[in-house]
Amino acid sequence: MKFAALAVLTALAAVFVLWFSRDVAPPTVSASSETAESESIVDELDPMTAVAAVEADQERTQATSVEVVEQVAEIEATPEAEAGDLRVRVLDEAGEPLGDVPVAVFRLRTGSRSDRMQAVTDHGSGEAAFTDAAARFAREAESYPGSTYEVGLHVPGLDIEGVPIDPLALPVETLELTMPDHGSLEVRIRDASGAPVTEHSHVFVTPLFQSPSEPGRMERGERYNVRADGRSEVSLPYAVTGQQMRVEVYDEGVLAGVHEDIVALRPGEHRVVTLVCRETLPHVIGRVVSADGQAIEARSLDVQFTPRGSTWVELGPKGAFVLPLSRLRAEADGRFSAALSVQLPGMEGNRRVGKVLSGRFDAVVPPPESPLDLGAIILREPAVFVSGTVVDGEGEPLEGAYVSLYMKFNQREDPEDFGWNFAGIDYVYSDAEGRFEVTVDRPVGEYAIRAHAEGFVDRGAVRF
Repeated sequence: MKFAALAVLTALAAVFVLWFSRDVAPPTVSASSETAESESIVDELDPMTAVAAVEADQERTQATSVEVVEQVAEIEATPEAEAGDLRVRVLDEAGEPLGDVPVAVFRLRTGSRSDRMQAVTDHGSGEAAFTDAAARFAREAESYPGSTYEVGLHVPGLDIEGVPIDPLALPVETLELTMPDHGSLEVRIRDASGAPVTEHSHVFVTPLFQSPSEPGRMERGERYNVRADGRSEVSLPYAVTGQQMRVEVYDEGVLAGVHEDIVALRPGEHRVVTLVCRETLPHVIGRVVSADGQAIEARSLDVQFTPRGSTWVELGPKGAFVLPLSRLRAEADGRFSAALSVQLPGMEGNRRVGKVLSGRFDAVVPPPESPLDLGAIILREPAVFVSGTVVDGEGEPLEGAYVSLYMKFNQREDPEDFGWNFAGIDYVYSDAEGRFEVTVDRPVGEYAIRAHAEGFVDRGAVRF
């Protein structure tokens, strides 16, 4: 179903049936809507997402089952689980601590190696901590009995055997890992006069590769993120392999400088790059307020452009934000439209309960020499939502099921090339009666909704 963010209150009901075993007859899925005609998404979602075909005639229909490799729901820690952190220290070959190195806990199961927890070492001590690791391992042990685990480096292109650990014997002494000389990249942040700049928060390094289908076009690889934390020199203690690199520096979510067309490093190579920050970059500014005019206090602001594209910016004091022009997705006539949303603080255990506030704005891209001030943008609780119930195969309600919303998106800007992406649109947990409400205040488009629960694999998804 297509809908506008400013539409009147619309209630769409979706019932999810989650099944404990693949060896029994698949459950049924139903969806109801006064105006929508749901369609099959089996052919458009990947095997972990494409789980059912749904008809919108308000009758129960037979669901189409697919092979599910593994369930993705977490379960509550057992009472016997001992809470404790797992600490890791990374050293170079000379025994000196290395910061900004990504490390992970890997699960080894049926010939595969998957990361279950991730952390980054501190740039001073070279240490990283996996908090509450013992309780998290207890949940893993119930879901994946017989699995083994190891702690290792999580650097793309660097395959090093990790240190085996016993997940049920934590806490242990700090584990030490040695980082081989794999090369390094040092980024020096300077202003136009060459003086060090220390107010920036992040440095991003992106490898670029020649597109196999479009000669002359460079495609982005996996981006490396290093916290600058006020440092004027930031080092990646490993090589960034590829054909070229793009280095960006951000000041609390605002792009402050870019260095492009850098020949990428080779394994074992050490290089220094100087990134010169411009004093100002073209941008759009504004602030978000509540319906009563109060500044909204939140960490970040999500921006979803129409008809495609999304980004986020960090919120400053009094709800202020700065959106660089480099992040705008404008139409051919220079106009751009976007839906804004914030997640207010609020947690109950591991559940996010803070309200989602949303709003919209339409504007014309400003000339490069002058910023565009949007002024105060009012965000309200969304007026459109999807509600439903999560039940098991016997029809009993499931409490605490994780319900997420997917949006149909166009990644390659081809009108005929669409896919499905979670993109952080929203997620909620079902209550004691299995009920849930998922807020939707996004651009006109098509959406799908699915659910996970402890010990169950979902077999139904509804598209609307």
